[in-house]
Amino acid sequence: MSVLACVNETSAADYRQVVDACQAADPAATFLHVPTLGLSHARNAGLAAARGADWAVFLDDDVTVPADWPVTLSNALAAAGSNIGVVTGRVLPAWEGRAVHSPQWRMLLSLVEDTRGVTGAVVPGVGAFFCVRPGIGPALQGFDGGLGRSGRNLLGAEESLLFHRVADRGMALRFDPSTEVLHHIPRGRCSWRWLVRRAYWEGVTQHYLQTRHGQAPRPLATALSWPKSVAKGLLFLATLRIDFLVAALWHVGFAVSGPRGPQAAPGLAGGIGQSVDLRTP
Repeated sequence: MSVLACVNETSAADYRQVVDACQAADPAATFLHVPTLGLSHARNAGLAAARGADWAVFLDDDVTVPADWPVTLSNALAAAGSNIGVVTGRVLPAWEGRAVHSPQWRMLLSLVEDTRGVTGAVVPGVGAFFCVRPGIGPALQGFDGGLGRSGRNLLGAEESLLFHRVADRGMALRFDPSTEVLHHIPRGRCSWRWLVRRAYWEGVTQHYLQTRHGQAPRPLATALSWPKSVAKGLLFLATLRIDFLVAALWHVGFAVSGPRGPQAAPGLAGGIGQSVDLRTP
C-alpha cells in the first residue's frame, strides 16, 4: 500500500513547506503538487495517479489510523465483490477538547459511528475516509469541480455526488464497519460559532448537490424552507435541543441558495468540515 499526498497549495514555496513537515511523519510517502485550489482538484489528481490500481483510498489530512488499519482495510477491500464501486468505513472522533453529543452536530463533524455493515445504493460515508475503484472515476467525470472546499467557498459533498453516480451506473456501495479511522476534532469545531456556520453551509451544499445530481429542488420546496427554519428555531428556543438549531440553520442555507445558486449570507462564510448524509433535518 503506497501513500501519495496531494498538496493543494498555489505556490511552490508553500508546497515545499508542507512536504518538509510531512516527510518527518512518513518518509516513505510521495507528494504531488496540485496548484489549482479546490479539494475536488486534489482528489482528481489522486484518482488519476492511482489509475491501474485496484483501489484508491482517500484520507483527509486530519485523520489518523490505528496500527492494524492496513490489515483491516485490505481485508475489507478484498471482500468487496466486483460489483462494489465504493467502500466506506467508520470515522470515530479524536477530541482535542470536550466531546459533543448532539447526533446532528456529530454528523456535521464528519463522524460515522454505525456498527452494522450495509451494501446498496446509499451507505454511510464522509469525505474523511472512503475508497473508490480508480477505473470508474474517469467514466463518472471524477469529482465535481463545482463542489469541494476551496478557500472560503465551503461547498462540500463532492464525494457524495460521485457515490450517487456510481449507484446510477448500477454498481453498489459498501459500508464496512470493521475498518475505521480517527478524525481529529479541534476545540473550535465544538463551538457555537462553528456550528452556526457549518449547519448553514450544509443546507447550501445539499441544495446545490441535488441540483448537480439532476434532482433540482422545486421552487415551492425551497420557499418552504423559510417557514421550516422559523419553526425549527422556535422549537430550539423552547427545548434548547441543539438538533433543532442545526435543522433551522440547514433550512436557512437551503432557502438562501434557491434560484440564485449557492451563495453565502453575510457573516456566515468560513468554517470547515463536511458531511455527505443527504437526509433533510
